[in-house]
Amino acid sequence: MPVQPFTALRAAYGMLLGEDDFLVLMGNPRGKQMMHTSWLHGSGVIWGFDVVRDKERLRVRPGLAVDRRGRELRLEVSQCLDLAAWAKEWLGKYPPKDGEDSVNAYVVAEFNSCLDRPVPALADPCDVTRRHDSPSRVVETTRIRIIAKRPTPPDPKAYHRLRVLLGLRPANPANDADVLAALDQVRGAQTQNRPAELLRQFQRMAALDATQRRPGGWTGDEPVPQFPVDEAARSTEDETASGVLLARLVVPAKDKAEVRVLPLERPVLLPTALIQELLCGLAPSIIGSAEARDAGGPRLLDVKWASDRRSVELRFDGRIARNSWEEDAIEISSVSPSGQGWRQEHINKVRHKDNDQRVVVVRLDGTPAYSKVRVLVRGTGATPLFGRDPFVPFAGWRGGPPGSAHEGHDAAHNSDLPSLTGNAEGN
Repeated sequence: MPVQPFTALRAAYGMLLGEDDFLVLMGNPRGKQMMHTSWLHGSGVIWGFDVVRDKERLRVRPGLAVDRRGRELRLEVSQCLDLAAWAKEWLGKYPPKDGEDSVNAYVVAEFNSCLDRPVPALADPCDVTRRHDSPSRVVETTRIRIIAKRPTPPDPKAYHRLRVLLGLRPANPANDADVLAALDQVRGAQTQNRPAELLRQFQRMAALDATQRRPGGWTGDEPVPQFPVDEAARSTEDETASGVLLARLVVPAKDKAEVRVLPLERPVLLPTALIQELLCGLAPSIIGSAEARDAGGPRLLDVKWASDRRSVELRFDGRIARNSWEEDAIEISSVSPSGQGWRQEHINKVRHKDNDQRVVVVRLDGTPAYSKVRVLVRGTGATPLFGRDPFVPFAGWRGGPPGSAHEGHDAAHNSDLPSLTGNAEGN
């Protein structure tokens, strides 16, 4: 069957059309449908195609699937196989390797077609057989085969950034700096802004992934393939590039041991309406309730100690109300690693670093007593730190849970500060 997604027939009154013109007429919509399905939906089972043991037989029941070239695979009647005879023949052809007690086989559905319904036709003057009829139909069927090589999976690198962003694949710090930066942006957004920030980063990562996606096996030196499947792989004996995996068979090497059928390793395509409903099921955990909306209190971004160990800078994402740090809104303490306990450090002065009022400098009377130093900024209790605009309590670390206009969150930060004299216990 012709596949010509980018060539369409232009018919005009009185035009003489031949066989090639009708091939273009059929190949254009067929090619567009196949391209759309293969690139945007992928391949997999839609319904049915049960693969089960039926006593001593392997039975594949009717079903519908789509292969990687976007062709529909429909099986109308069950197909059966004598398992015992097949397993004996399979082990003779593919014996287990050293140290293995079984071999794998894979049941796949593949596209097939045949010609049907011959009709009278004008004989070709050059055809010595002088045929006067020709098939008028192409019947699309499905062929069930068992192969030794697992069907080629989709490109594992496709949409790598999106998979990392959504936690489906671990990030590699050496290669995934852009995704890690996107994750930091999402985590750093305030709770009520996080869904919108996730969408923004999702769109950015999708744009990068789609830009780098390529048809399978295409190097750029040859014409652009129409489908994501590796066309070169289709010329191999097993033609595993387009087939849809239905089940894996585990064939034991021992005589009279049963062949195991594992049908749940198959790829599956879900209806769009179902995907919409599944997304709505996740919405409450992302959107949250009205009571959980953040009041906009300032959040802590960074804690930086000076080189003399006597002052520390607290950097916030919003302006801090002057003198709201009095009455223990900011506390600094240190603990002895050798078991001498805690020491509450005396704060000499607290001030804004500059007119921006987003950095607060805390000055101590001296260096901390011990090397492990803890800074606590309070957003709760009777005397919390307050933001200036809006005038609400400190909300905790950036990316933390929402704070209200009445109660914020505390933020703690531990630092290791070896003493200036080299004594791990400090002065």
